[in-house]
Amino acid sequence: MQRFSLKILAIFNLVVICLTFNPYSAQSSSDSIEDVGDWLQYLLPAAGFLGTFPADDPEGRIQWAKTMGSSVAITTVLKGMYGKMRPGNDSLTSFPSGHTTAAFAGAGFIDTRYGRAWGSLAYAGAVFTGYSRIYADRHFADDVLAGASIGLFNTWYWVTPHQSPVTVMPMAVENGMGVMVNLTDPDYTVEEKDKTNRGAEKLSYTVDFTSAFLLKNQISSPGSNGTVFDLDDFNKKNDPVATARAILNWSISEQYNLSLLFWPLEYRDSGRFNTDLSFNGTVFPADTDLESAYRNYRADLMFSQKLLLKAPWTLTAGLGISGQWTHVELSSNSGNLHTEVEETLILPMAGLNCSYNITSNWQISADATGIFFDSDHYLEGGLATRYDFNKRWDIRLGAKYFARKIESSELKEESEHAAFHFSVSHRFY
Repeated sequence: MQRFSLKILAIFNLVVICLTFNPYSAQSSSDSIEDVGDWLQYLLPAAGFLGTFPADDPEGRIQWAKTMGSSVAITTVLKGMYGKMRPGNDSLTSFPSGHTTAAFAGAGFIDTRYGRAWGSLAYAGAVFTGYSRIYADRHFADDVLAGASIGLFNTWYWVTPHQSPVTVMPMAVENGMGVMVNLTDPDYTVEEKDKTNRGAEKLSYTVDFTSAFLLKNQISSPGSNGTVFDLDDFNKKNDPVATARAILNWSISEQYNLSLLFWPLEYRDSGRFNTDLSFNGTVFPADTDLESAYRNYRADLMFSQKLLLKAPWTLTAGLGISGQWTHVELSSNSGNLHTEVEETLILPMAGLNCSYNITSNWQISADATGIFFDSDHYLEGGLATRYDFNKRWDIRLGAKYFARKIESSELKEESEHAAFHFSVSHRFY
């Protein structure tokens, strides 16, 4: 559990960077920060591999090869499958971030295999690598989140703590000192420990790999008299857009749960309109080639209670808060016209989930989350199926619809998206 908390702390630091850093003001990609990130994607995995030699750890070298090989393979396949355009429009390999995958896989191996002392330093380097990719405008925040999660998932799947079969420790005895010799069975695996572990699930980490389809995103600024334009009318060169969201769930008891969700949804596009467009006080003449950038970062904290626990049904209701930050940028292709606006909201949220266990390993569920006010509302609903491979791992397939409306003096937005997602979840005890 301690090693898990260190990994989540690294993810949390990455999330804070995503929330506080504006990549649109990033410097040239030749900046030294990007160069350091480029080196760390190789140095961290290399440090993990080289560390197996002074530790006389041939099993660790095998685990390292499995971790790095599967991480690189999964990232490569997903890049080709999703084909997401990079921020600089120079390739279709944005999702997920390969640099971040490699850095977190290397750091995760060092931490899990050799302990927190080395792992803390390694995770600091991995977080910096993710930061460098956003800073250099080479990746979006969700690309980095997905890459970090892939590296961690492979660490959790392949790597076990390194233990010598013989441990010698000093100990105090009455009227003197003594030595305790501990013999450990090296073949006592994590799976065997699971068989004897009768405790309840405490924490789980889930990542949704999502394809989001833009249905509507009507925007105006100022909200009262700006020109209303729809991002759905742009070229939609990244539609559907690949994105990722992470969910950390804490099972307080069999009946109560606390969850934290982070979802950075972001896309850029280009297009033109045949009439003048006024946005945030800047007028873009008709037939001007435009570049748009849209970001909506959402962080939800939800407390939920199981209202019905009558097999095979489970009904759960929750209350919480949602912080939503929206940033919209519009500029002419020539660069002589540019403006941007942002809005931050804190909203209460309510949710309901109903699930049915078809078998002990297979479950289907439906959920809805949202809040409605006169000027602001948010609604998300979905259907999903989940399959538990074992006590620790499950995968999910599902579809979602989400819509939001915000209105203030600075920005008015009405958006709708549909999404399909593939999720991976790992549980801790």
